[in-house]
Amino acid sequence: MDNKAQVGIGTLIIFIAMILVAAIGASVIVQTSAKMQQQAMVTGEQTIKEISTKLKVMSVVGFSNTTDKINKLIVVVQLASGSGEISLEDITLTYQSKDIYITGIKYNSSAEDNNSIPDFYKRVIKGDSDDFLEAGEIVELHFWIEDSLPHPLDPDTRFELILIPRYGTQSIIRATTPGVFKYSYVPLV
Repeated sequence: MDNKAQVGIGTLIIFIAMILVAAIGASVIVQTSAKMQQQAMVTGEQTIKEISTKLKVMSVVGFSNTTDKINKLIVVVQLASGSGEISLEDITLTYQSKDIYITGIKYNSSAEDNNSIPDFYKRVIKGDSDDFLEAGEIVELHFWIEDSLPHPLDPDTRFELILIPRYGTQSIIRATTPGVFKYSYVPLV
């Protein structure tokens, strides 16, 4: 018996169309998976940066140029273990005491004395003088309370200072000033 199959032009067109549809579908799947992989890598890097970056507060000292008010807070910080470098321009402070709440306190590289805007400046204790806090470096962040409002800290006053890096975990400082200020520099934390 002689069996012969006959294929028409219509069947051939349908066969080619199915191959093209399968190829386009495979291409879309490959491109989508590549984009998802790239996005997952970026998200993973951001998450690691977000979780691991933190400022470690070593001490907080109040400065009093009178005997009854603290005019400036000096916060000694370094990076916590495993943190990546932080630009000082990426740090924002928030201050609260009694009815006074100040947010958006930014770094000012030229503000080494009192001025009229709420800002902070740095003094390097250990490390280089650039505007990045890197592993092993220790800096003081100086915040003049009087620049923000004419309300320096009184004795026995509770305050809160929050250090918020753009990426990472915030550091919260809560303390109460002592009842009497004997010296110009008053240890608070």
